[in-house]
Amino acid sequence: MSLGDGCTFGTGPVYCYRVPGEKWPRLDRIFPWEILADLADARYGEPRNLYVTRWVDRQVLAEQFPDARAAIAAASSDTMNVDDIPDYEEGQDVILVTLAWHLGPAAGKPGRFVVAVDNATLADEPWDRPRFPFAFLRYVDPIIGRWGDSLAAEMSGYQYEINYVCETLRMAHRVAPTGMF
Repeated sequence: MSLGDGCTFGTGPVYCYRVPGEKWPRLDRIFPWEILADLADARYGEPRNLYVTRWVDRQVLAEQFPDARAAIAAASSDTMNVDDIPDYEEGQDVILVTLAWHLGPAAGKPGRFVVAVDNATLADEPWDRPRFPFAFLRYVDPIIGRWGDSLAAEMSGYQYEINYVCETLRMAHRVAPTGMF
Protein backbone atom coordinates (compact mmCIF):
# COMPACT_ATOMS: atom_id res chain seq x y z
CA MET A 1 0.00 0.00 0.00
CA SER A 2 2.98 2.34 0.25
CA LEU A 3 2.74 2.97 -3.53
CA GLY A 4 -0.79 4.30 -3.07
CA ASP A 5 0.29 6.26 0.00
CA GLY A 6 3.25 7.70 -1.92
CA CYS A 7 0.98 8.92 -4.72
CA THR A 8 -1.75 10.18 -2.38
CA PHE A 9 0.25 11.63 0.50
CA GLY A 10 3.64 12.17 -1.15
CA THR A 11 5.46 9.65 1.03
CA GLY A 12 4.53 6.02 1.64
CA PRO A 13 6.44 4.70 4.67
CA VAL A 14 6.74 1.00 5.49
CA TYR A 15 8.03 -0.28 8.85
CA CYS A 16 10.48 -3.17 8.28
CA TYR A 17 11.30 -5.59 11.09
CA ARG A 18 12.09 -9.21 11.86
CA VAL A 19 10.28 -11.54 14.19
CA PRO A 20 12.56 -14.15 15.77
CA GLY A 21 11.98 -17.56 14.24
CA GLU A 22 10.39 -16.27 11.02
CA LYS A 23 12.16 -16.64 7.68
CA TRP A 24 11.07 -13.35 6.08
CA PRO A 25 10.97 -9.84 7.51
CA ARG A 26 7.62 -8.20 8.14
CA LEU A 27 6.46 -4.99 6.51
CA ASP A 28 3.82 -2.86 8.23
CA ARG A 29 2.06 0.07 6.63
CA ILE A 30 2.60 3.30 8.51
CA PHE A 31 0.59 6.41 7.71
CA PRO A 32 2.83 9.41 7.00
CA TRP A 33 1.21 11.47 9.76
CA GLU A 34 2.19 8.83 12.32
CA ILE A 35 5.90 9.52 11.71
CA LEU A 36 7.26 12.69 13.24
CA ALA A 37 10.61 14.34 12.65
CA ASP A 38 11.75 17.73 13.86
CA LEU A 39 11.67 20.16 10.93
CA ALA A 40 15.12 21.56 11.67
CA ASP A 41 16.54 18.04 12.07
CA ALA A 42 14.96 16.88 8.78
CA ARG A 43 15.82 20.00 6.75
CA TYR A 44 18.41 18.21 4.61
CA GLY A 45 16.41 15.00 4.31
CA GLU A 46 18.24 12.81 6.84
CA PRO A 47 17.11 13.48 10.42
CA ARG A 48 18.91 11.87 13.35
CA ASN A 49 15.65 11.28 15.29
CA LEU A 50 12.33 9.77 14.22
CA TYR A 51 9.19 9.24 16.26
CA VAL A 52 6.18 7.05 15.50
CA THR A 53 2.91 7.51 17.40
CA ARG A 54 0.32 4.75 17.06
CA TRP A 55 -2.80 3.56 18.83
CA VAL A 56 -2.24 0.03 20.14
CA ASP A 57 -4.66 -2.30 21.89
CA ARG A 58 -3.85 -2.42 25.61
CA GLN A 59 -3.91 -6.24 25.81
CA VAL A 60 -1.68 -6.67 22.75
CA LEU A 61 0.83 -4.23 24.22
CA ALA A 62 0.74 -6.03 27.58
CA GLU A 63 1.59 -9.29 25.79
CA GLN A 64 4.54 -7.64 24.05
CA PHE A 65 5.86 -6.07 27.29
CA PRO A 66 4.89 -8.43 30.13
CA ASP A 67 7.22 -6.71 32.63
CA ALA A 68 5.31 -3.44 32.21
CA ARG A 69 1.75 -4.75 32.61
CA ALA A 70 1.00 -2.46 35.56
CA ALA A 71 2.17 0.67 33.71
CA ILE A 72 0.21 -0.32 30.60
CA ALA A 73 -2.93 -0.92 32.66
CA ALA A 74 -2.53 2.52 34.28
CA ALA A 75 -1.88 4.36 30.99
CA SER A 76 -4.52 6.83 29.87
CA SER A 77 -6.77 5.83 27.01
CA ASP A 78 -8.36 9.26 26.63
CA THR A 79 -8.22 9.70 22.86
CA MET A 80 -9.81 13.15 22.86
CA ASN A 81 -6.70 14.70 24.42
CA VAL A 82 -4.72 13.76 21.34
CA ASP A 83 -7.27 13.58 18.53
CA ASP A 84 -9.88 16.26 18.03
CA ILE A 85 -11.80 14.01 15.67
CA PRO A 86 -13.63 11.11 17.29
CA ASP A 87 -13.19 7.96 15.29
CA TYR A 88 -13.10 4.20 15.60
CA GLU A 89 -10.95 4.04 18.72
CA GLU A 90 -13.66 5.62 20.87
CA GLY A 91 -15.09 2.17 21.62
CA GLN A 92 -11.74 0.39 21.87
CA ASP A 93 -9.34 -0.07 24.76
CA VAL A 94 -6.35 1.48 23.03
CA ILE A 95 -3.49 3.61 24.27
CA LEU A 96 -1.13 5.91 22.43
CA VAL A 97 2.35 4.40 22.07
CA THR A 98 5.39 6.36 20.96
CA LEU A 99 8.39 4.65 19.38
CA ALA A 100 11.53 6.78 19.12
CA TRP A 101 14.81 6.16 17.30
CA HIS A 102 17.98 8.19 17.67
CA LEU A 103 20.85 7.33 15.34
CA GLY A 104 24.29 7.09 16.90
CA PRO A 105 26.74 9.97 16.46
CA ALA A 106 29.21 7.90 14.42
CA ALA A 107 29.78 4.40 13.08
CA GLY A 108 30.26 1.97 15.93
CA LYS A 109 28.60 4.26 18.48
CA PRO A 110 25.03 3.19 19.20
CA GLY A 111 22.00 5.42 19.32
CA ARG A 112 18.78 4.67 21.23
CA PHE A 113 15.43 2.98 20.63
CA VAL A 114 12.64 3.78 23.09
CA VAL A 115 9.03 2.58 23.40
CA ALA A 116 6.89 4.70 25.72
CA VAL A 117 3.32 5.35 26.81
CA ASP A 118 2.16 8.46 28.64
CA ASN A 119 3.24 7.25 32.07
CA ALA A 120 6.12 4.83 31.49
CA THR A 121 9.01 3.75 29.30
CA LEU A 122 8.38 0.20 28.09
CA ALA A 123 11.72 -0.35 26.35
CA ASP A 124 14.98 1.58 26.20
CA GLU A 125 17.65 -0.17 24.17
CA PRO A 126 20.76 0.69 22.16
CA TRP A 127 20.17 1.17 18.42
CA ASP A 128 23.33 0.11 16.60
CA ARG A 129 22.05 0.26 13.02
CA PRO A 130 23.04 3.15 10.75
CA ARG A 131 19.44 3.74 9.51
CA PHE A 132 15.87 3.82 10.72
CA PRO A 133 13.77 0.66 10.18
CA PHE A 134 11.63 2.24 7.46
CA ALA A 135 11.45 2.19 3.70
CA PHE A 136 10.06 5.38 2.16
CA LEU A 137 8.46 5.45 -1.27
CA ARG A 138 8.09 9.00 -2.55
CA TYR A 139 6.14 10.07 -5.61
CA VAL A 140 8.44 13.08 -6.06
CA ASP A 141 11.59 13.62 -4.01
CA PRO A 142 11.37 16.78 -1.90
CA ILE A 143 13.47 19.81 -2.67
CA ILE A 144 13.97 20.39 1.03
CA GLY A 145 13.03 18.22 3.98
CA ARG A 146 12.08 14.56 4.19
CA TRP A 147 8.50 14.31 2.93
CA GLY A 148 7.78 13.96 -0.80
CA ASP A 149 5.17 15.73 -2.89
CA SER A 150 2.10 13.78 -3.97
CA LEU A 151 0.36 13.14 -7.24
CA ALA A 152 -2.72 14.78 -5.70
CA ALA A 153 -0.74 17.97 -5.01
CA GLU A 154 0.69 17.90 -8.54
CA MET A 155 -2.80 17.57 -10.04
CA SER A 156 -4.38 20.29 -7.87
CA GLY A 157 -3.67 23.02 -10.44
CA TYR A 158 -5.46 21.04 -13.15
CA GLN A 159 -8.38 20.43 -10.81
CA TYR A 160 -8.58 24.15 -10.06
CA GLU A 161 -8.80 24.92 -13.78
CA ILE A 162 -11.47 22.25 -14.33
CA ASN A 163 -13.49 23.69 -11.45
CA TYR A 164 -13.11 27.20 -12.90
CA VAL A 165 -14.36 26.09 -16.34
CA CYS A 166 -17.32 24.27 -14.76
CA GLU A 167 -18.21 27.35 -12.72
CA THR A 168 -17.97 29.56 -15.81
CA LEU A 169 -20.28 27.21 -17.74
CA ARG A 170 -22.72 27.14 -14.82
CA MET A 171 -22.82 30.94 -14.69
CA ALA A 172 -23.28 31.10 -18.48
CA HIS A 173 -26.29 28.77 -18.22
CA ARG A 174 -27.77 31.01 -15.52
CA VAL A 175 -27.36 34.15 -17.60
CA ALA A 176 -28.50 32.65 -20.92
CA PRO A 177 -30.28 29.33 -20.26
CA THR A 178 -30.89 28.56 -23.90
CA GLY A 179 -28.57 25.59 -24.10
CA MET A 180 -26.76 27.27 -27.04
CA PHE A 181 -23.38 29.00 -26.91
